[in-house]
Amino acid sequence: MSVVQSSHSIDVLKKEFDELLEYLASLLKKENSNTNILNTKLGSIRKDLDDFENLSSYDQTKLVEIVIKYNQVNHIFNNDIDFNAKDLLKIIKGKHEYNLDSNAQYNDFIFEISMATRFLLSTQSNAHINLDGDCDVIVDNMAIECKYIHSRKNLMKNISKAKEQIEKRVRDEQAKFGLIALDLTHICPIDKINAFVKSTFNLFAPNHEKIILKQRMDKGVVESVIDDKNFSKIIQSYVMHEVETALYSELKFDYDMGERTLGIIFQINNSFCVEYKGQIVPIPGRGLTYRLNSRLSKDHYIMIEEYVHKLAVGI
Repeated sequence: MSVVQSSHSIDVLKKEFDELLEYLASLLKKENSNTNILNTKLGSIRKDLDDFENLSSYDQTKLVEIVIKYNQVNHIFNNDIDFNAKDLLKIIKGKHEYNLDSNAQYNDFIFEISMATRFLLSTQSNAHINLDGDCDVIVDNMAIECKYIHSRKNLMKNISKAKEQIEKRVRDEQAKFGLIALDLTHICPIDKINAFVKSTFNLFAPNHEKIILKQRMDKGVVESVIDDKNFSKIIQSYVMHEVETALYSELKFDYDMGERTLGIIFQINNSFCVEYKGQIVPIPGRGLTYRLNSRLSKDHYIMIEEYVHKLAVGI
């Protein structure tokens, strides 16, 4: 299990988001659409980025999370991946509402895109991505079935559906094996996780201030805490505990994945802001862990385990 944490300045997020807006504006033009990208919800998001310091702490946290999700779409353009323009443009539809964002339908599509590019970047394989209807991802001979979970009660239904889709892919000779990919962000206790991160940061910050003062270091307190491996390990352990709890509260340990499903990888894609003496820094946290098929041989298990571990640094 692993969590990737990295600090992004608002200026960096703006730059990446502006790049996305340019890509999408060009795509709208190619599709002969009169839609101005700035008149969509993405335009509202861009305005909030400019007004970041005046937003509430909750809105700041959500804004960072949303922008980082959207910025992942840049990988589609930057890696010359084939896509269906009409399907991709679905991500600009709907309203910009912080409290409803994690359950919005665009998350399904964003998760499929981000998982596809995660595999592409981590394996350097020529992933085939089909965005015609459902996003079908083929990495070498492996099918990746992506499910963004909107409610806990439908978790097992989605897992069973993904397993059936993998079996169909194998029957149709599109793949030899498959992995089920789940995003559990919406069913994890995000407020609880954010509160834990902030309280833990507040315990570390005064100690780092003392160290920086004594050692006459140029590094700031916030940056110093974020770079602290002890801090990272504590956050990682707790976040993944919540992710695993969300899954195993529904999935039985003896669940039969069948012969063609190699395992289930599941993630949380959340962001939070830490504040120290007026300095606010957004931190994205992408937790990912897995459960592999108990039918795998020992050697096959180790091989797939090593493969999945690379995904933590994919995006």
